Amino acid sequence: MVAMISNDELQGKGQVIFKQLKNRYSDPTLNKKFIVGVDRDKMRMYDAEHSAQDGLLDGPIFDKTDTGEAIKKEKFSQLEV
Repeated sequence: MVAMISNDELQGKGQVIFKQLKNRYSDPTLNKKFIVGVDRDKMRMYDAEHSAQDGLLDGPIFDKTDTGEAIKKEKFSQLEV
């Protein structure tokens, strides 16, 4: 199941966002959101440029930066096994 989301900014660019709500066949977190181009005059949808997908993720799942590693080490440094 998908939801189609549009706002004034996306309408100006001729785009809509599809958000995946449910997926029976594969991992539902794989393509959670994606942008599709829309030609409203001809009622057609087309693939948007790859650069349109940038910044669409909700955030990184795993933080692999130096600060993330430092926080992990700091939190678990006092644990004894």
